[in-house]
Amino acid sequence: MYGADMLADDVRRCLIEVCRSIYLRGFVSATGGNLSVKLDGEYFLITRSGSSFKDLSDKDVLTIDQNGKVVKGAGLPSIETPIHLALYKTRPDIGSVIHAHPPYATAFAATSRPIPRITVQASELLGEVKLIRYEHPGSEALTKLCVKAFMEDDVRCALLESHGVLVVGRNLWEAYNNLDLLEETAKIAYLSLVLKRGI
Repeated sequence: MYGADMLADDVRRCLIEVCRSIYLRGFVSATGGNLSVKLDGEYFLITRSGSSFKDLSDKDVLTIDQNGKVVKGAGLPSIETPIHLALYKTRPDIGSVIHAHPPYATAFAATSRPIPRITVQASELLGEVKLIRYEHPGSEALTKLCVKAFMEDDVRCALLESHGVLVVGRNLWEAYNNLDLLEETAKIAYLSLVLKRGI
């Protein structure tokens, strides 16, 4: 959560910077993915539906209230806004939510396989990576499954079956770091499996 010491415009600039970094890292493509930040108990910033992380600008970041109503900006918020808002309501410690499609982690999600935490860093920092079964993006059923997966305070990441990943953090940068570590862990896990099979 960001307090009065950090203006909404500053948070907006950070959000845009992180979104561009996510795109450059290859964690999303085209108009995939969405990102939100909690400003306080009542208002949030979230990416506009149909926007691209590649060239995100101020007009692509909307201010919404806790009911999902746009109070600043034009356009519709991400179709997965209900998931973001539900996680903020469920977990007061969450300050930012990222949905992305990093290739290695998404490959595990697409094959319904959990990501083993095979490095010390992953074991200490990543926590349990939940696997959420497939439901249609933006549906109430998916929102309920996401809330259930993130019910415990130490859960930071989840795989969305046949879809991508969902990552949270106490603030925007922590959420981004969790996403980065999740993808690195998935990549190392995949390469380890390949090496063990002698391919």
